[in-house]
Amino acid sequence: MDAPHEGQFLIESPFFDRDGSPAMPAYLSAVGRRYYLEKMVSSMPEVVQKRIDVLKNLQLDQLHLEAEFYGELAKLQQKYMAKYQPLYEQRRDIIAGLVDTTQETRKWNSPPKTGGMADDEMGDFLRSSLERCTNLPKDVKGIPEFWLNVFKNTPMLCDMLHPEDLPVMGKLTDIAVKCSELDDSFVLEFHFSSNTYFSNAVLTKEYFQRVTVQPDDPFQFDGPEVYRCQGCTIDWLPNMDLTMRTETKRQRHKQTGMVRCFTQQTPLESFFNFFSPPELEANGTKSEDNSNEHIMRVLEADYDVGHFLRTRIIPRAVLYYTGEVVDDEDDELEDDDDDFSSSDESSEGEGGRKHSVNECPTH
Repeated sequence: MDAPHEGQFLIESPFFDRDGSPAMPAYLSAVGRRYYLEKMVSSMPEVVQKRIDVLKNLQLDQLHLEAEFYGELAKLQQKYMAKYQPLYEQRRDIIAGLVDTTQETRKWNSPPKTGGMADDEMGDFLRSSLERCTNLPKDVKGIPEFWLNVFKNTPMLCDMLHPEDLPVMGKLTDIAVKCSELDDSFVLEFHFSSNTYFSNAVLTKEYFQRVTVQPDDPFQFDGPEVYRCQGCTIDWLPNMDLTMRTETKRQRHKQTGMVRCFTQQTPLESFFNFFSPPELEANGTKSEDNSNEHIMRVLEADYDVGHFLRTRIIPRAVLYYTGEVVDDEDDELEDDDDDFSSSDESSEGEGGRKHSVNECPTH
């Protein structure tokens, strides 16, 4: 490893050995810590270095077994996906109002209702939302805007929505996942009813995973890893593209006075950019607007969303709709910030690794 440049070898701890060296390498910057520990090991007696090599051999054997475990787990997931599918199809039909469920009784006990907020503390926005619910017709079909409300109720997904997206997101009728039988890839399917924005009935996002120990960097293996994703083409109807504003402009030549017309396109923020993920430059050079480093951060966030939809939202959608599942990680992180100093470093920065899905997905 090359020596870090000045500024990377930052010491964030007041604790030092008597000779002035850091007693707690954990408080070094990520790059500095890696460099320091490599130098530490290489400075030890050769007999100790050989023992460390043997320990790393054992570690590599364990990682190969872990990869084998995830391979077997994928087969088990395929088996249960087939069992889940009829339940997901029933959910889809109930949401769409295709079946009558009024005669079915509950199979579960209701937990005590939670307090914590008085009606007069909710604010005008929440009160108006409740009013829209109470004004629904008594014979309304299905569950209106079910998936839109799931998005609105979930911080990670709500952040992806923009006001212009809401009308068409209200037409979202189902989100499904299809897993490949050939590898560890999976496809998210977003089903829409007929709308005035695009002609597609289904929009897709495919995530390519691998569960192998990479020979060039074996010790970074941490379970299934999403290494690439691919969106789809949205067939926007004329003048309805939510991701791009197209304007016709006129330009007059100063000398001749002739006027020419041209179109100018301006990218817009929209949930539907989710289906057009950026691509990394193969040679590592900067693209026209973004460096690979920036694109990598965007893709890592994208992988998080795909994994979250697959393992949390699709299996437990109704609980996100009712609020019985609340992901309050953001609140926990804010509390942590009060106790620990912030740092711009991330674990991915050490090895430049793509996002690793190290949670064992259950679906």
